[in-house]
Formats: sequence, structure tokens, C-alpha cells
Amino acid sequence: MCQPSHDRRNPEFAMTPINEIDDRLGRAASSAPVERPSRPPLDLNLLVVLDALLAHRHVSRAADALGVGQPAASAALKRLRRHYGDVLLERSGNSYVLTPFATELATRVGAALSEVRRVADAGIGFEASSAQRTFELVVSDAAASVLLPPLLERMRTEAPGVSLSVSQHGRTGEDLRSVLRRHDGVVLPHELAGVTRAVPLFEDRLLCVADPQLGPASAALTTDDAAGRPWVLVLPAASSQPIGLGQLLSMVTEPRVTLVLDHFASVPSALRGTPHLAIVPERLVTTHPAFEGLRPLSCPWPTPPFRMAMHWDPALEHDAGHQWFRDTMAAAAATVRGA
Repeated sequence: MCQPSHDRRNPEFAMTPINEIDDRLGRAASSAPVERPSRPPLDLNLLVVLDALLAHRHVSRAADALGVGQPAASAALKRLRRHYGDVLLERSGNSYVLTPFATELATRVGAALSEVRRVADAGIGFEASSAQRTFELVVSDAAASVLLPPLLERMRTEAPGVSLSVSQHGRTGEDLRSVLRRHDGVVLPHELAGVTRAVPLFEDRLLCVADPQLGPASAALTTDDAAGRPWVLVLPAASSQPIGLGQLLSMVTEPRVTLVLDHFASVPSALRGTPHLAIVPERLVTTHPAFEGLRPLSCPWPTPPFRMAMHWDPALEHDAGHQWFRDTMAAAAATVRGA
């Protein structure tokens, strides 16, 4: 039921701070290399292709995501280049990168498509047992390992035609408001999201973990341990710094951070058989099989709980399907809290 999602890019856990979205698109367009005083309207079907091209930055992968042939995607890219007077994708070594104009465009096209879909679905009721809909969720692998099992089980029994598309981040440089407009929900600590609509999920806190044989002998990590041992930290995409780095710096002036990962899944393999320490959410350690056998340690700094929540765009307030999704997320989280 869970489908892979193409890359749509949390101090600690934070995504890029919420900023007011200004009208930079017009300024970027006016600076494009080809003057275009007038042009015919853009075929709105091309926006779907444009969104995939900007997300995947590769014609073949975009075509695969859309379920069309590469020639069709290439032809659409040519039409988009003529329309905007910008190449949009340009080669850099063995890969492609977005032009400055395309980078600006990327923050708007997904939001525009979401608005079009919401307009199309306006006034339509939602019957879970017969509905055909895909909900798009941004959630870290740590929170996903806790939430997805009970969520998918509820979806399977209540709404067999409903699917879930999960990604771990928004696009590089996106603020939270833009990410919210392109997705049905973003899971991150409530305290760091600012004023948004949110469904409370569960509380968690940070733990230190280590290999049971090569880690510290005591279950309580000391300041000397923190200063003398190497660290593995996790820097989620679009975060300002690795998770736990602020607390670590409050105890150690120059910690030995020898490995930084962009997800939690590889932390166990980086710890086993090494003297490294890592900082991870407690629920991940207690629920994810990969962390079995690693030793949890109390950190030498305060670790107050943080409240995870699913944040959503206020424009979805009266969407019947989204109301069902919010209620289902809340019910799944209640299962987690009761575990």
C-alpha cells in the first residue's frame, strides 16, 4: 500500500523556518535569458511533467515516475523550455542541475498542482471503503518506523483503495509553508513548526546509543565519554544542523564528529564493532529491529520530551478526505502512545 515517492524535499529536527512566500517567481522569470513580452497560455498538462522533471532532475526518471515514455517526456521538456525561455535543466558532469529560474519555479509548481487538485475535489464527499486517493506525507525514517505500521493497518482495513506516498524531506531550500502546500501532512516536532494546523501524535526524547562491547561501560554517559569518543550524527535534509549537536556542543567544545548521515537507518551499522556514539530518538531504539542489541545510554545533558505532530495546510480544513486522513493518523498515534 505504501508507495515510494520521488524526492520532494527537522537547531534539532527543524526543517527550514517558515517564511512568508514572496513573489520571487515573477522576478526570476523576468531575468530569464530570453525576452518574452507575450506568449500563448501554457498547457496545464505540462505542469505535471514540469513537476516531475524538477523533482527528479532527469528526463528518464521523470518519465518513469509519470508512466510515460522518454520521448514524450523529452518533447514536453522542449515545449517547456520554449515557453519559459530557459533550459530549466542543464548538465553538470554526469548529472543535471536546475537553473536559477527552475529553482525558483520548483517552489511554486507543486503548490499550484496541489491547488488545482483541491479545486477539482471541492464538494466531493469521501467514503473511505470505496475511495481511490493517494495521501502524500513527509516524515523522517525515525517517525515513520513508529507511525507507519499502525497507520497502514488502519488504511488496509478501512480504505483498501487509499494509498500513501511517503518522502523524508521536501526539496532543497523549501520552507515549511511551501512543503505543506504540496503535501497532505508533514510530521515534525510541534514546538518547531510555528503556527500551523496540527494533529498531535506522540512524545519522544533523545537517547545516546553505542555498541554494547565497545561502548562505555556505564549506562550513564559522562562528559569525558562525550569528549573522548567519536560521534555519528544525523542531519535530516533541510535541517540547519545535525540532531543533538546543540546539546553536545553545550558539554563538549570540540566534539569528534566523524560521520554525518542524512537518515537514521544506517546508524546501527555505523555503531556495531566501533567505539562511536550516536544520538537518536528513543522510540526508534525501542521499536526498530535494526537497533536491537545496541546499548541505550542516558545523555550527560537534559533530554526533555518533544511532541511530534502531523502539520497540514489550512486550505485542507474542509476537505472530507483529508479529515478522514487526520482522524486516521490520530487513531494510529493513539496506538503508539498506548504501546
